[in-house]
Amino acid sequence: MKLFKKTRLPPTLIAIIGEEWNGEYTFYVITAKEYRSFVEELIQKARMENPDWNGEIAITELQAYIMHKTVKLNGKELPMDMPAKLYDLLYNVAVPLNMSTPAEARSLFLESSLTSPTESLQPSV
Repeated sequence: MKLFKKTRLPPTLIAIIGEEWNGEYTFYVITAKEYRSFVEELIQKARMENPDWNGEIAITELQAYIMHKTVKLNGKELPMDMPAKLYDLLYNVAVPLNMSTPAEARSLFLESSLTSPTESLQPSV
């Protein structure tokens, strides 16, 4: 993981969510290898919890897991039982750093001068 940013929450937010959430938050950007590792961890967890698992991982579950793994509080992983307001704030920073959205893909490939995502792979004549 590559360090992206360190920050602290404002005192007004700490007053709302609690002093235990005060500290230095560190955001990381992951590599494709790390991303795949996180997916594998979720797959293993799903298989262990449910032998009849259908092979699908909800995108929201993957996003939450990536947020959990790429944001640290005072150098430690965040517990998932954090206040919803804090979760929402952190999620809205960590997930866009590490995952693309359908809108981003459309703007990069479909709304650009390319006619398809694979056009740039075609040899020029």
